[in-house]
Amino acid sequence: MERNLIANVVCGETNKIQGFVENLRNKRTMAFLVIRDHSGRLQVTIEKEKHPDLAAIVDPPSTAAWTTAGSTCGRTRTP
Repeated sequence: MERNLIANVVCGETNKIQGFVENLRNKRTMAFLVIRDHSGRLQVTIEKEKHPDLAAIVDPPSTAAWTTAGSTCGRTRTP
């Protein structure tokens, strides 16, 4: 799967994005990451029970660059 810029993410489809973790809110059952690339930013929501492989990455949090693919269900553009 080829990477999409965040500005070109298509709602309702599977998208692959790459970027830096701008903000991480790590709760007991959910994690919320704001991923930023040069075209914008996007919030990624991880349900830890459904995705234990991703939960292991955010517990403890990593501030490195991220690559992730998944289905999108909503979108807000920010510069």
